[in-house]
Amino acid sequence: MKKLSIVTMVGFIAMLLSTVAAWAENTPITNDGIGKVKLGATISKLPDSVDGVYDRIEFSSEEDYDEGGEYTYEVYHAILGDVVVFDIFPEGDKVGSITVLSPNLKTKKGLSISSTPTELFEAGGKAISFNDGSVAIVCDGALFFDVPLSDEGYKKAEQSYLGYEVAFDASDFKDSGHPGRIVLNGEYGDQAGEASASDMSLKDILLASLFLVVLLAIIGHMVYVNYFVKPFPEETIALQGTDLNNSFVISRMDNLYNNVFTTYQESGDMSGEEPLKFPVGSKAASEAKRTLKDIYDNHMPVGGEAAEKLRRVSILTNEAYRRSFSGSVKFLIITIIVGSGACFLNKDATPLLYFLPACVLYYFSCMTPYYIQMEKALKEMKTGRKSGKFMDAILGGVFGIAASAPMIVEITKDANTGKVLDKQNDSTLQIFALALSIILFIVLAYAMVFVGLLNYVRNYILR
Repeated sequence: MKKLSIVTMVGFIAMLLSTVAAWAENTPITNDGIGKVKLGATISKLPDSVDGVYDRIEFSSEEDYDEGGEYTYEVYHAILGDVVVFDIFPEGDKVGSITVLSPNLKTKKGLSISSTPTELFEAGGKAISFNDGSVAIVCDGALFFDVPLSDEGYKKAEQSYLGYEVAFDASDFKDSGHPGRIVLNGEYGDQAGEASASDMSLKDILLASLFLVVLLAIIGHMVYVNYFVKPFPEETIALQGTDLNNSFVISRMDNLYNNVFTTYQESGDMSGEEPLKFPVGSKAASEAKRTLKDIYDNHMPVGGEAAEKLRRVSILTNEAYRRSFSGSVKFLIITIIVGSGACFLNKDATPLLYFLPACVLYYFSCMTPYYIQMEKALKEMKTGRKSGKFMDAILGGVFGIAASAPMIVEITKDANTGKVLDKQNDSTLQIFALALSIILFIVLAYAMVFVGLLNYVRNYILR
């Protein structure tokens, strides 16, 4: 049942991530275009259709009026079914600007012409006025036009038109209003919302690159240690060595096995004659490794009893350096859930650039060598006290915060008779505890990369 539940959880997360990815593809408004329709692109080379965005582009020459009288302009309508999704206004044979007319198209923050002024300002929007008296809200690198103004907003717009400097805020727009169109012209990609690639300083790019390089190097080192480090030979050595080599190796192996290795009471010897011994703890494992390396490098070949003892110590030392996962599976699962939630809220898969490497780093950093686990197991056998996992203890404490919050019952009694007139449950503390637990889980999930680095130093550098 446990295995099935984990498989179900993994399947759910995979499905959620694929849904998030699909959602990201269906919200294609960015400061430089819509999906594959980019500002500055050659119009004749635009795709005839983009699945889920438009199914055809139609050219039109249209008329309009301004203070100078009637004029004609060219426009390309991107149409989905019978609905004009957006208009492309050319500059020569290039895409000059784009006007979005459909609520189905959204920015990376999920904003569209269905968004309210409050939502635009909460997303980092900033209102600006133009010399023709119009006012737009700049957000996510796009201009949101035709948002209905409040009475105070109209006054500010008139003052701005007359040349006065005014500042707009959300109260200057009608709460129930919505933009009539979204304009992309490439001039506002660095304002109030979406930072374009050009806004990233060279320092930011270098730091991000350095972080990824260091992270990949650490993960690569752990993979190498776990899967590619060559163990000591475990085959019986057939060649006969000199008597000097044989006696020297026998002496060194006997010293290791009898004085450095620790008897592991639950195991019997391969021959069944005596308890099996292992290098237990960092000091014993390191001494066994140094001794074997010295012998294989400087005191070979050997044969007979020396070869057999060398083989046995090599097998036991290799076994001591083998590793197995000793971390918290719950911590991994919670981090994956929080990462999926971050993708959902961010409306793209960008958070995976942090959470996936963090999970991989944590997993490999928790691959603990057996000589450390044997030391822990023997200590538990002697003391009778089982030591718990550090992360499991922290997670248990966070779960405890949510589970232990009391329900407050407010009881109203008649002052004269003492009769209970009313009972009301107040869940304020429970809600607060649940919110606090969720915040702590999020903090822990974001801290996974640092926990992984700490474990890496502990399991791969210090040991």
